[in-house]
Amino acid sequence: MQKPAKPENERDRIADLHSLNILDTPADKWFEAITGVAKQLFNVPIVAVSLVDENRQWFKSIQGLEVHETGRDESFCGHAILQDDLLYIPDTLRDPVFADNPLVTGEPHIRFYAGCPIVSANGYKLGTICIIDRVPRMFAPGQLNGLRQLALLAELATQVVAGRKVYRSLLDQVSLLDRQTKIDHLTRLWNRRAAEDALEQLASRSNDQGDGFAIAVIDIDSFKAINDQYGHSGGDEVLTELSRRAIAELRDGDILARWGGDEFIVILDCVQAEKVHQLLERFASRICEQAISFDDQQINISLSIGYSVFEVPEHRDWTSVFEAADEAMYESKQEGLGRVTYRAAPSN
Repeated sequence: MQKPAKPENERDRIADLHSLNILDTPADKWFEAITGVAKQLFNVPIVAVSLVDENRQWFKSIQGLEVHETGRDESFCGHAILQDDLLYIPDTLRDPVFADNPLVTGEPHIRFYAGCPIVSANGYKLGTICIIDRVPRMFAPGQLNGLRQLALLAELATQVVAGRKVYRSLLDQVSLLDRQTKIDHLTRLWNRRAAEDALEQLASRSNDQGDGFAIAVIDIDSFKAINDQYGHSGGDEVLTELSRRAIAELRDGDILARWGGDEFIVILDCVQAEKVHQLLERFASRICEQAISFDDQQINISLSIGYSVFEVPEHRDWTSVFEAADEAMYESKQEGLGRVTYRAAPSN
C-alpha cells in the first residue's frame, strides 16, 4: 500500500485546520445538505466531507457508512489534498497506488473514488468532498464539475460554522481530546455533558447581558415498541435519521443534543413563548411527515415536546427551566402524544 505523502506546508496546514475548531464537532445541517446533494447528483452509495488531520481523516459529514474516521495512511483523501484539482479513480483495482489499499481489498470495498480538495480562507487544503462507489464508474470530465462546485460550498460552510459565536464559545476552552467525549457516537450530536456545559454558559451570558433562551425536551413516542418490533438496529436507525432531519430544521444559533436514550433537547435562541411554540410545531411536523425506511419497512414516528423559557431577571439557574420543560413533555404524552406543551418555570 502506498501511503499518501504530506504537503510541504503540512505544519501550517494542520495549524489552520485546528484553528477552525471544527474537528470532533457534531453533525451540521450545512454539511449534511452538501453530502445529501452529492449523493443524489452522482447516484453513489457513499459521500463524505473528510478533514485530513495529522494521523487520521475525520468525517464532518458522511452518508452511506457508519464510521466517523479512518487512519490517514490508508485514506484516499490524504492523496486528494496533494492535488490542485480532482483526484479521479474510475477503477481502484486498475490503479497501482490503490489496488492493494485495505479500503479496497476489505470493507467498504471501494472501487470508484473522486475527491475535490476543500481549501480554507488562508489557502490550505483542509480535506475533501468525495464520492465513492463499490463498483467502477466512469464520468465524462464535465460531469464532475458539480463536485468542484460542492467543494466551494463546503469551503463556505466551513467558514460559516467556524464563525458562529455560540459554536465557538462551546469549543474555545475545550481540548480536542475532551471534545471527543462530548459527541454522541450514534447520532453525532452533542451529548448530555456538552448540553449541560452549553446551558451553564448560556445562563451566565443571559444573566450578564439580560437576554434569554428556551429549552425544549423532545421524546420519541412509543420508542420501546419500535425497538420491540424492529430490533435495536431499527431503533438506532430511527435515532440517527431523526437526528439528521432535526439538524436540517435547526436555525443558526440553536443547539441540538441527545440527552439520553430517545430523549433530545433543543436550546433555542428565542424567549417569546408563542414564537417558540410555532417553531417547535413546525420542527416536529417536518421531522415526522415522512416515515423512516428500515430494512424495506416504513417506521412512522411522532414526537412529544415540552418547553420552557429562561428569562432574566426571573431565572438565574437553568435547571428549573429544564425541569419545567421536562414536565411539559410528559404532559404532552399524557394528552395524547405528538403534542407541543409549554410550562412556565418558577423564578429562582
